[in-house]
Amino acid sequence: MGKKSNTIPRKWGVVMSEDIEDTEATEAIQTIEDLTLLLIHLTSWKEKMGKEAFVLRAWKGYNFDAINKLTEKGYITSSYKAKSVNLTNEGVERAEKLRDLYLGGTKNTSSETAAKRNKSKPTPFFI
Repeated sequence: MGKKSNTIPRKWGVVMSEDIEDTEATEAIQTIEDLTLLLIHLTSWKEKMGKEAFVLRAWKGYNFDAINKLTEKGYITSSYKAKSVNLTNEGVERAEKLRDLYLGGTKNTSSETAAKRNKSKPTPFFI
């Protein structure tokens, strides 16, 4: 087995039990990233970017280390000045797979639900 570790890297601020394996800590970090991406997707809204183009946006109220990792992986785009993030096509695809995995295949995305409620001005969808 892998080398034993008693903590997840300090940046996550989570202390694990003494007998946790490094692979388990890595899996925990991956789960945090996955759930953060899923929450970003579920709380996103559509914003127009030109005549026919749009972007899915969400507030940046999540762990910044997770936000940075999701940006590195290409699932979201963000700037340090912005208070929100944009989901990329890859991020939407990954989030929809995670939604199916964790929530059992909900059919409507948050942006579709919001757009149906108010066709002229999509609103954020919160759970």
